[in-house]
Amino acid sequence: MCRQEKIEIFTPKGEKYKYKGPLKYFEKRLSKDKFLRTHKSYLVNLDYVKKISSYYNE
Repeated sequence: MCRQEKIEIFTPKGEKYKYKGPLKYFEKRLSKDKFLRTHKSYLVNLDYVKKISSYYNE
């Protein structure tokens, strides 16, 4: 049995859309210069990233 992934898309205007299918579908179609896969479950629009911090203390 094939399990479909449930994707939620959030817009800057606060809208939320739902999609059933793999996140790879969007990853392949969105600009690699603007979107980063930060985790197997997240694609992030870099235009809205204010700061990146290390999780581990160095």
